[in-house]
Amino acid sequence: MGLDAPLYGRVTSGMISSYGEPIRLDRFIHPRVESEIAFLLARDVALPATVISVLAATEVVFGAVDVLDSRYESFKFTLSDVVSDNASAGAFYLGPIARRPDDLGDLRLLGCNVLVGGDAAMTATGAAVMGHPAASVAWLANQLAVEGKTLKAGQLIFSGGVTAPVPVVAGAGVTFEFAGLGSIEVFGA
Repeated sequence: MGLDAPLYGRVTSGMISSYGEPIRLDRFIHPRVESEIAFLLARDVALPATVISVLAATEVVFGAVDVLDSRYESFKFTLSDVVSDNASAGAFYLGPIARRPDDLGDLRLLGCNVLVGGDAAMTATGAAVMGHPAASVAWLANQLAVEGKTLKAGQLIFSGGVTAPVPVVAGAGVTFEFAGLGSIEVFGA
């Protein structure tokens, strides 16, 4: 399943970057990028949330790149600092391929290679996120439930970093290769 207009149209955020669009370095302080797995929900997540209930509620998953930025030097901050700084959120990219979780097999084994300037920098699998990327979504759903809130159909939820963040510099590309979900190349301009 490719990223078609009706599906893409349901993802709304001022932070989404168009596929292939550079990271505008004049818009950020010192951006970093990290790989994530994004879950687009078809249904509200049933509570109490588990990996199984998250997968059952998921329409499709994407490879994704989170652009982190912070006003704190070297990203050194306290928990209250990062909360007030919107968790260092800057922007994000969705990969070119959307797939149903069942079509990908075990998401714990979904691999991601990170290449910086064409050279292999790191690799990881979905298990790097709490043992299973859907576990972090379940955790979020259960935390929200304490406040009387739920994860709802149509929401796009990021798993958290599969790999460590990589600094973005002018002219250098960072490529994230997701098994079964395509590649996302980002570069600073």
